Amino acid sequence: MKKMKKLIATLVGGLMMAMPILATPLFSQAKTVKGDFGNWTYYDYATDSTSDSGIPVSVTVNTSDEDFEFWDYFYYDYWDEDVWAAAYPDADPEELAYYKGHWSCEFCIVAYDYFEVGDTVVVQLPFSGSLTEYDLDDSEYWNVAFSSNSITFTCVESCDEIDMWVMYSKGSAEEDQFWFIPMKTQLNIAAEIASTSGKEAVAEVSGNFALSYEIMKWLEDHPNVTLKYNLTYKEKDYNIVIKGGQKLANPEIPWYGPEYLIGKFAK
Repeated sequence: MKKMKKLIATLVGGLMMAMPILATPLFSQAKTVKGDFGNWTYYDYATDSTSDSGIPVSVTVNTSDEDFEFWDYFYYDYWDEDVWAAAYPDADPEELAYYKGHWSCEFCIVAYDYFEVGDTVVVQLPFSGSLTEYDLDDSEYWNVAFSSNSITFTCVESCDEIDMWVMYSKGSAEEDQFWFIPMKTQLNIAAEIASTSGKEAVAEVSGNFALSYEIMKWLEDHPNVTLKYNLTYKEKDYNIVIKGGQKLANPEIPWYGPEYLIGKFAK
């Protein structure tokens, strides 16, 4: 089951997860190659626009080719199907029912030369859930294995790219944004300390991702908690300090990217 929005996402494509997953090498001489592709691009059908999600694209290749290189053209897009459904309520009812409650994404990974037989490629997804459907171009070149938040490709015939569209059913809100779990844990600990002591408490976390509306709204609602976020962005480290209790969250802004955080909260 396809729809035109997949084609739209391809045209508006841009350049996750903060913790890359390394596949087990299949060769004694294998080397690991990590891609540096920027962030996932989030497409919002409600506003018909794309934005930088702040979630780093993580792609890892294990290969026996000592000269392997990624090429310099890629696209990595993802979208929330519930946002699409809300934006197009008059769409076919069957289609609406099918796509609601899902995440989708599309990506293209290109080798400068070739992926060789036995090479493995691990792509970390910007969400978590369970596989519903996928479309892999030139599928005869790859064996594919899916986890809740990553896809592992094993090359069975030499080729130079992976081009996939995939749809996952949504997990819980926490599963969908699993990279926030350490931050949420520290914020909750700080909130408990502040509640018990009646004094300000600090939650300190490191990462390289944008902050969501949910995180900013939580801080807005907890005046005795301060978030110290050690943010790594473009190979530089920034000390982001966000004091709770002030106006921080805008319902029309789902993500607060690194450049916004640095400009407003860097110390």
